[in-house]
Amino acid sequence: MSYRNSSIEINENKSSSSLEKLILLSRRTIIYTNRKRFCYCIPLIICELIFPLFLFGIIIYFSHYLFNKTNIDENNKEKLNNYLFDLNENEKCSQNPFDEYLNNETNSKKQISFENNCLNDLFFNKYSKTNIIIRFLNKSNDSDYLFNELINDIKKKLKQTNCSLLNKTNLILWNDLSEEYKKDDYILFNENNSFNSIIDIEQLSSHVFFYNIILTMPQYNKFKEKLRKKIDYSFLQRHQHPAEQIDLFKMSFPSYLYIKIFIDSIVINLMLNEDLSIIYSWNHRSISCTSYRHHKTIPTRWSFILMEIALSIIYLFFYFIISNSIIQENNEKVKEILKIIHIQPLINYFAWALRYFFILSFITFSITVIWKMSIGGWIVFEYVSSSILLFLFIVLNIQLISYSILMGQLFNSFTRLFLLTIIIWIIMNTLAYKEFHQIYQIILCLNPYFSLIYILRHLFINERTMTHVNLNKKLYRWSPILLNLLVFIFLSIPFYWILIWYFEKVFPGQYGIGLSWNFPFSIQYWKSIRNKSILFDRKISDESLKSLPDEYEDNENSIIVQVESLMKYFPQTNRTVVKNISFNLYENQITALLGHNGAANIGKTTIMNMLCGISQQTDGSIKISNYDTRYHMDYLRQFISYCPQHDILFDLLTVEEQIEFYAIARGYSNDKEDICSNLLEAVNLTEDRNVYCKNLSGGMKRRLSIACAFIGNTRFVLLGK
Repeated sequence: MSYRNSSIEINENKSSSSLEKLILLSRRTIIYTNRKRFCYCIPLIICELIFPLFLFGIIIYFSHYLFNKTNIDENNKEKLNNYLFDLNENEKCSQNPFDEYLNNETNSKKQISFENNCLNDLFFNKYSKTNIIIRFLNKSNDSDYLFNELINDIKKKLKQTNCSLLNKTNLILWNDLSEEYKKDDYILFNENNSFNSIIDIEQLSSHVFFYNIILTMPQYNKFKEKLRKKIDYSFLQRHQHPAEQIDLFKMSFPSYLYIKIFIDSIVINLMLNEDLSIIYSWNHRSISCTSYRHHKTIPTRWSFILMEIALSIIYLFFYFIISNSIIQENNEKVKEILKIIHIQPLINYFAWALRYFFILSFITFSITVIWKMSIGGWIVFEYVSSSILLFLFIVLNIQLISYSILMGQLFNSFTRLFLLTIIIWIIMNTLAYKEFHQIYQIILCLNPYFSLIYILRHLFINERTMTHVNLNKKLYRWSPILLNLLVFIFLSIPFYWILIWYFEKVFPGQYGIGLSWNFPFSIQYWKSIRNKSILFDRKISDESLKSLPDEYEDNENSIIVQVESLMKYFPQTNRTVVKNISFNLYENQITALLGHNGAANIGKTTIMNMLCGISQQTDGSIKISNYDTRYHMDYLRQFISYCPQHDILFDLLTVEEQIEFYAIARGYSNDKEDICSNLLEAVNLTEDRNVYCKNLSGGMKRRLSIACAFIGNTRFVLLGK
């Protein structure tokens, strides 16, 4: 029995699922890229696969082999290696690998002399007064004599002519202070322009002298900046190990060292009971560092930076291909063609995303293999596992594809997209090597160009420490947690697709009714979505799908379309094109809208656009089988066929493939051969079934478009001029 609702036959098994449509569109994208030609001869798919690997291979060669040629003069080669590419040849570790003096083991021990054993230092000259507070709380009768002698010797030393701070240095005993002043915070942090230090003596005897120097950090900015940069945070941006930092102090030493030398010199004379003129010196060695990969089996940081830039260019290359494909399809009205056969543009975007996901996965997998294999004893990633690299590449690939589709959807001109993208790409690649707050770095990971270099940079630093990657643990206190970055990148992917869905609803193109910008916040919109889902889930037992009585089975006057008081007003031109139009369309009837071509105020094309959902009426109603087009247009499109004024054909499909594409999209995959043969014979295109659509004449294209419009179980066919 045939179940119908106002003469539209509801046949549940004659509808392609979203998965079937996705597979169909994926096949079309593969056919398109195989048949597209670069420079009119090379298939585009070959360029997509060969160019990235060729570029990366050149970088590998340039980084490893070119600067190890034997035909280069050894002196020039060494100079080139050390200064241009900073080859990690030295097995010894130091604070400053760029300083030849520090790299020499015999010179690694430094000696600094203090000829004036007084408080002569520019550090103290910044203050109007210097206060030295002597505190000895564990004083006993045995140490009382030595303590008094120490105080007298300090006073005597300050009176020497070579002590420039004599007139502004005060020696204060802790016991001489009142109780309200006996607080370290009060002494150290005062508002006066004076430098206060506390000499806290814990033990004093003829054999042992143990004390602490307590002082506050100076408040002037230059010292604080210099102290902060004692550890150079920029090694993360330079792709270096912390042990390769440049010593920013450059043979300098803490300023409070003068206080220590001053006190020590007095105590030594006191213990020896001699007034000797001794020149004191401070001996120190360069700090030792942890082991790290710094030999020739790992690329230099400059080599790896070249690899990062090459990968960024590869990502930019695919970005242009994907976004240009989306722009070309929008300009060729492919989106409108797909909507005519009830395929949402979002499914087509998923098809493109799926295709380029496999291509990018192949390329990144090849790069991972290159990085993990030994090329002349040269391995890029030995400690970072292949699974980590592949996982991160998969996430970055999906992010890039989503971002590319979004940008391609927003532009209708590739030239403007190209110029804007180049600017963004330069900015993001520059920021990826800059030092700023980690919060901003994580936010910038929304951009695929930044996130690619940012993550690769930290993987390379992780490799140099010879440790395996722990996604949930910081490598250094200044480095981010990779898991946080991945979570943010993961969140960016649905964010991009939500934007794609949103812009598709607001700017649907020529074939569709755009929603207002705030439609996601409209309760009426979500109610209509719920009603549409109910429509698709209805079964034959539903009350709205009742079998018509037998006497109406052959009724030729069944109403399919009801138009009442239709009006269309264009506020841009202040014109009412369609005003108070009412009519009905019946089953098994042909209705024509007649009027002069280009005649004003007739509105033939406008009425057609409103009937098939291209534009929405200003007033009045259009009901197709009692469903209002304002709320159920997406559902009703499966029962409408439309052949507009332009051709609804895919240029790189053959005539036969075009018919079969429409048949599969409308749910007739099992009958596609019979449908194709019958329709081609009806429009007299049987002999041209293997010809590309772009090679057909204008009349042949119109006949093929009409044949496509009559595919499927549609009872309402609209034909343009």
